[in-house]
Amino acid sequence: MDRVLLDTTVLCAAMITRGVNYKLIQLARSSELFEPIITEVVVCEFIENCRKGMNGLI
Repeated sequence: MDRVLLDTTVLCAAMITRGVNYKLIQLARSSELFEPIITEVVVCEFIENCRKGMNGLI
């Protein structure tokens, strides 16, 4: 099974809109097509973006 690295932009955009990134997260939840990988760096960036507020991020 292929592994796909999900970055901070994908995570943030999936929360803000229901576009392509949201669908990518939905596919990652099923783990049928690929194995999603989220690194500690991505988690830290995501937390920082949440603290600052995501207005204007995407």
